[in-house]
Amino acid sequence: LAAPSALLVTGGVGVGKTRLVNCLAQRLMKEGVVQQVHRVSGNDIALAASASIDHNQLVQMLMPPSTTLPSQDGHGGGGTMVILDQLEDLCDDGDDQGKQNDSERVAAWNAIATALDQLVFSSSSSNNNNPVVIVGIVSGDPSTLLPAELVRVGRLEVCRNMTPPTEWQRRVMWNHLLSQQLPIANGNKILLERWAAALASRTSGCVAADLRRICADAITRASARVTSIFPNQIRDDSDSIPPLKDEHDNSALSIPVEPLNPPLSVTWDDLREAARNCVPTQLSQMDVTLSHPMDAE
Repeated sequence: LAAPSALLVTGGVGVGKTRLVNCLAQRLMKEGVVQQVHRVSGNDIALAASASIDHNQLVQMLMPPSTTLPSQDGHGGGGTMVILDQLEDLCDDGDDQGKQNDSERVAAWNAIATALDQLVFSSSSSNNNNPVVIVGIVSGDPSTLLPAELVRVGRLEVCRNMTPPTEWQRRVMWNHLLSQQLPIANGNKILLERWAAALASRTSGCVAADLRRICADAITRASARVTSIFPNQIRDDSDSIPPLKDEHDNSALSIPVEPLNPPLSVTWDDLREAARNCVPTQLSQMDVTLSHPMDAE
């Protein structure tokens, strides 16, 4: 990403847009390209616009602190990364207040356009050694969510769309989750790799948050199974509270017995049922039809 280009990261909910931009910011700071990250969310911009503040104040809200802005002589406060996150919050949500909020949205978009122009101009000015890296993030299709005046050359001109994880990427994530995050008894490497491959092929359209939900559901199922099999060995915390002792009683202290909880272990059946009941966040982007995706195993 060469300054003064502005990058727009798009994609569905949960595909990792913000995480990717955060990693980019950390890398640029580590490499010394930027020294500060200035982040503004779409919700913050929407709230400011609804407060009827003037155009200049809105623009100033989007600009990084003046101490880090590049100077004409190249002796500014170092490079700056400006992140405009969750721009979809500025879009019409189709409610009854849509028409009366049109003026607020227009004011917000105009302020963003002005800020982008000023940032790009400052970053591309001659003898400027302190670049400004601009990244916008939006969930959804920018052609329908963002004004055409923003998605063009000189503003948010570079667009990168993030899609849900591929089967190979899901397999890598499942390998990590099965080996590091889930209690699985006798889970040797070969067995876990087989499970990861089977789960990856049957969770098309799922993002990382969906896979974590499947794991949480599997643990809940395993816990319920253990409780039903060993009802007398599961005790709540109140059983371990020692009884009050009479100060005149010379009998031996009553030592509470620690509850004997059977080890919790997630099975393939737990994972299969949890995956069957998971509706992917990216349902509209799925490439297969899920009826009972886990029935094959």
